[in-house]
Amino acid sequence: VLALLHRNGPMTVPQMGRAQAISRQFVQRMVNDAAARGLVESVPNPAHRRSSLIRLTDSGRTVVTAVLDRENVLLGQVGGGLTDSDLTTCLRVLGAML
Repeated sequence: VLALLHRNGPMTVPQMGRAQAISRQFVQRMVNDAAARGLVESVPNPAHRRSSLIRLTDSGRTVVTAVLDRENVLLGQVGGGLTDSDLTTCLRVLGAML
């Protein structure tokens, strides 16, 4: 949820569920947990009164940025010899397989 909000900005719970092909109920549980930890907050949705937008808090942005930075370091260690072209090809092939 945190990485999704980091990439896409504020989203509703149903939007997050559709984006990740998981149930709205499961997303809601993750959002509730993240909110209890102060990582996300619910704000009014100008497009839909009954479906709030969920957005990262400053703490949430700090946490997700740290996690993504660590992930990038690990990915660099695993695929350090790959060029941008290699990675593009890999992503294209994996996308075709899915």
